[in-house]
Amino acid sequence: MKQFCKFCRNNNEEEIFHEFKDVTGRVVCPVLSQHVCELCGASGSDAHTRKYCPLNPLTLGEPEKRGFPPGMLPLDVQNHTLLLMRALAASHHRY
Repeated sequence: MKQFCKFCRNNNEEEIFHEFKDVTGRVVCPVLSQHVCELCGASGSDAHTRKYCPLNPLTLGEPEKRGFPPGMLPLDVQNHTLLLMRALAASHHRY
């Protein structure tokens, strides 16, 4: 029996019947592996969304442990995260 990919199913992709990650935890989903994280630049077998990025100051890469529900983060939280990360990056470039 084929597995369905939770990432592709949640994002309404047409092809959902493939593995999400392999047995070692590396991303094998063809859609997610092409995504480049806006916060850290990870992609390929290390790909993740902003919500699961270890550099995300709100989730630290573990949203459920930080009290965020499954699925997408609310837009205000997503926007806050991007603004915070851009401010941190800008402060590091001043020196």
